[in-house]
Formats: sequence, C-alpha cells, structure tokens
Amino acid sequence: MNVLRLDSDRVSWVLDDIDVAAVGEKFARSREPLAVPVSSPLRGRLLLSPNAGAVAFLADSRQPGWIPSYLQASVPQLHIPSATGSTGDDALVYHLPAGTDLDELERQVLDAMRHGGRVPVAVSDAYLSGTLVLDGAGLRAVVLCPAT
Repeated sequence: MNVLRLDSDRVSWVLDDIDVAAVGEKFARSREPLAVPVSSPLRGRLLLSPNAGAVAFLADSRQPGWIPSYLQASVPQLHIPSATGSTGDDALVYHLPAGTDLDELERQVLDAMRHGGRVPVAVSDAYLSGTLVLDGAGLRAVVLCPAT
C-alpha cells in the first residue's frame, strides 16, 4: 500500500499502483503540478500544487492491516484537503453538477496551479449552491471524485 501525506491534511491518501519513489523524486525535481490517482478515503484524482509545503510519498512494505475503501458519492465531488480532515462533518466538500467533465476540470486546475490563475467551478452542498473560485497560486491540493 502506498500513501501520500500533506502537511496541511491529517488524512493519509492511498495511492493507486504507482512507484512512490519515482513519483516523489519527479515531484521534488519539478515545478509542475502533479495528478495522482487515489483510492481511499475518497476515490478520484488528487491534484497537487508544486507550492504544497511538506509532501510525503510513502510505501508500506508490511502486509496490509486494513483494506482500503472509499466513500460513495452519488454526484461528482470536489474535496479540498484541510487540517481538519477531508471526510468529517467540517470537510470542504462540494458537489459538482451531474455531467461535469472531470478531465477538463482537472486540466483547468492543474493549469491554474502551474500559472497562478483562477478557476470558477459551479458547486453546491446540502443547502447552498453557487460558484467556488479556486486560486491556483494558493491552492495546495484538490481531490476530484467521480460519482460512484
């Protein structure tokens, strides 16, 4: 099992079948944002800014003591990892409209992380809807999750 840990997030993100040593080395030597597939606690793609503080890419050589699983989502979601965690009651979780092109949104967010632009995203939560503006210069990471 491979995990990614961010200094601003208490969650360990389980990475899907990647060489963490190679990816960590690539991220350390590049000033480009990085997209990695994650499978737990949420299934999707974690978009990592080159401006993220401390980032750990870790491989566990022990036999797994738990089986990674993920939360189910009936609509596409956008999660912003935070110090309070990404899956609790106070997590920054936004629902995206059905039919949102997650590949295009990923491209836009990575481009904003790369060049410091802003990306407006139509979102809603349990009670409100509107526009979330992602500032690529200040954004550390985003997880885009498809409906499952």
